[in-house]
Amino acid sequence: MKFFPLSTLLVLFLFSCSPDTQPTLGVYYTLSVDAGVGGQVSQTGGTFEKGTVQVIQAIADPGYIFDRWEGWSGDQTASLQINLDQPLNLKAIFRYNTQSIGTQVPLIIQDFVDPGYVLAIVNGAKTAYLLDHQGNKKHTWTFEKALGQDIELMDDGTIMGAFKAPNPSVAYGGQNGLIQHIGLDGSVLWNYSIMGPDFIGHHDIEIMPNGHVLALVWSRMSREVAQSMGLEIDTDVFPEKVIEIDPVTSEIVWSWDSRDHLVQGLRPGGPNYGDPNASRHKINFTYQNEVDIHEFVGQGDIMHINGLDYHPEQDIIALSVNFYGEVWMIDHSTTTAEAQTGSGGRYGRGGDLILRWGNPNVYGTYGQTQQLHYNHHPSFIEKEGKTLLSLFHNNKEANGYSEAYVFDLSFLKPGVAVDTQVPVHFSFSDPSMFFPRVGGVQTMSNGNLLITEGDYGFWEVNPQGLVVWKYDGLGVSFWRGMYVPTNHPALSKLSAN
Repeated sequence: MKFFPLSTLLVLFLFSCSPDTQPTLGVYYTLSVDAGVGGQVSQTGGTFEKGTVQVIQAIADPGYIFDRWEGWSGDQTASLQINLDQPLNLKAIFRYNTQSIGTQVPLIIQDFVDPGYVLAIVNGAKTAYLLDHQGNKKHTWTFEKALGQDIELMDDGTIMGAFKAPNPSVAYGGQNGLIQHIGLDGSVLWNYSIMGPDFIGHHDIEIMPNGHVLALVWSRMSREVAQSMGLEIDTDVFPEKVIEIDPVTSEIVWSWDSRDHLVQGLRPGGPNYGDPNASRHKINFTYQNEVDIHEFVGQGDIMHINGLDYHPEQDIIALSVNFYGEVWMIDHSTTTAEAQTGSGGRYGRGGDLILRWGNPNVYGTYGQTQQLHYNHHPSFIEKEGKTLLSLFHNNKEANGYSEAYVFDLSFLKPGVAVDTQVPVHFSFSDPSMFFPRVGGVQTMSNGNLLITEGDYGFWEVNPQGLVVWKYDGLGVSFWRGMYVPTNHPALSKLSAN
C-alpha cells in the first residue's frame, strides 16, 4: 500500500437559502491506515469530517500477533475507536507469535521477501523440509538413511540425494557412499554405490541438464607414492576425483582425477617434479607441508573438496577446495582421456586447471594475502548477461565472521591466464554471521542472496546489502538451503502427493 501525504481539508459550504445566509466552514481530516508484515487492517482510511468516530481493527495473520500502532500515542489495542480531531497516519505492526509453535522461533522478517521457498537440508540428518517465508514447513522428507550431505529436488518432485553407506571405507567428515533417487512415496527408484576399499563418495552431487549426476570421490594413493612426491605424511592419502554417472545405465561416462595434475617441488627426480609457481595450472601436492590446515590432513584428506557446480553453456565445473582455500575451474568438454592430460577440450588445457583463485600461497611464495579460507558451495547463475558464481566464505582464520561472495566470471574464455584475478560482483558480511564449518550461498532469481549460516539458519539479502529475511533453526545445523521458486514444477507434484 502506498502512503499519501496527510492534509487538513477545509471545505466551504455556501448556503444560498437567502441573501443573508453566511458561509459555514467545515473541517475535514485525512486518515491513512496501513499494515506491516504479518497482518492486515479493517480499513485503509479516507477523508472524514472532524469529530467523526472511526473504528479500526488490526487483524493478525496465522502465526502472528498484534504488537502496536505506529503513529498513535493512545490506547495500543488491536481495535481502536478514534474521534478524529487531527490528521493521522497509522500503521499496524505485527510480530511473530513464538507461543503458536511451541519452542521453535524460526522467523524474523525485516523487509520484503521473495514468495518462493527454501529447501532446508539438515546437516547429516535424515530429514529435509520445504520452508515458506513465514517459517511454515510446507513439505517434509524423512529418509531411511542419514544424508551424506547434499540432495537435489527434481522437476517431478522426487529427490536425488547422497546418503551415508553403512561401514564406510573412508570416514572423513562429509563422506556418503550411496546415491539414491527417492520417489514421491519414499521408495528407492535408483541406488548407486560409490564406495569400495580405495574410494568413497563425499559431500556434494550435481544434476546435469541431461540427467547425469556429477559426484565427488576420495580415491586412495599409497603413502609410499605420496612420500615419493615430498608429502610429509605417514598414512595413505585420498586426493580428489569428479565422476559423471548416467543413472539409466549406472555407468561412469566421464571422470577427472586430481592425481593426473599434480606438481611438487621438493623431490627432484621424483614423480611430478617441477616449480609450482611456474606451473599454476597444476596442483601443488606438497602445499600442506607448509601450513597447518586441518586435523584431517594428517589422516590423509589433503584437499577436501566440499562442493561443485556445473555451468552447461561454458561446459565447466567449479570446485570449492576447502583445505587449499581456493576455487578451481575444470573443463568438462574434454573426453576422459583428454582430462588425464594437459591438452584438449574447449579451453585447450585438458584436465589442468583453467582458472583458480583464493589463495596464491598454494603455488607462490608463502605469506601472500589469502582471499578465501574454508569456503563452501560454489553456485553458478546467469544474470543480466553475466556469468556469476556465488560462494560462502567461512573465513575461520581471518576476521571471525563469514562472508557471501558473488564473483563475475564473464571474462572467462580460452587463453585466459589460470591465476587471473577474479572480480567481486557483490559481497555481504555481518559480525553476527559466522560458522567455520559448513554453509552456503545461492543467487536467487530476484537477485537476492540466500545464505546458509550452518549453525544458525538462513539469511536473505537484497542487492543493496539489506537483510530482508532470516530464519532461526534454533540449534539445527544446516548443510545448505536451496531456493525453490513458486513456479518450480516440483511444487505441483508435491502438493498433489
